[in-house]
Amino acid sequence: MVAGLCHPPRSDQLIGIIMASVGSFTAMAIFWTTPDRVISLQSRAVALAVINAIGNIGSAVSPLLIGILRDATGSFSSGLWFVAGLLIVGALVLTRIPMSAREDAATEAGLAAQKSH
Repeated sequence: MVAGLCHPPRSDQLIGIIMASVGSFTAMAIFWTTPDRVISLQSRAVALAVINAIGNIGSAVSPLLIGILRDATGSFSSGLWFVAGLLIVGALVLTRIPMSAREDAATEAGLAAQKSH
């Protein structure tokens, strides 16, 4: 925090960080709605736990990988390109989920909601 006061960021850098944060948290909110529509009600708890565990492992390993890439290339750009590539891979994986699986899970969730009332 003190370093930020001594060397204030340029406005374009600050705007970039803000936009990246907005995009990241928006994508995260949308992502967490996907398992409810795709995974059956019986396996949803386990699936969400696995997703959460993978996310925690990623948050532990990511700084290490970015550091290794920075040491190898001398720049943080390679690490950021790696992260961008992972986001693209994740988006492509989500597009591969068959529409029928999404519809079946949505129907199952609707039936479960009707039974609970």
